[in-house]
Amino acid sequence: MKCDPFEADFLRQAFEDITPGWHMNKVHWNTVTLGGDVPIDELERMIERSYDLIKPKVRRIKNADVL
Repeated sequence: MKCDPFEADFLRQAFEDITPGWHMNKVHWNTVTLGGDVPIDELERMIERSYDLIKPKVRRIKNADVL
């Protein structure tokens, strides 16, 4: 899951089952082993935060009158 670099490091220190992402940039991505020491509510929060970081950005129309 994608994280802010400081949060990613904190989570790795707090939970044994969170490790640097093995397939992505190790600074921004974490791998979580399910069924381990990460509580479900923390896992859900991490999923939501990860999605917020990677979801497509909404583009704003510069001149609404053009339409």
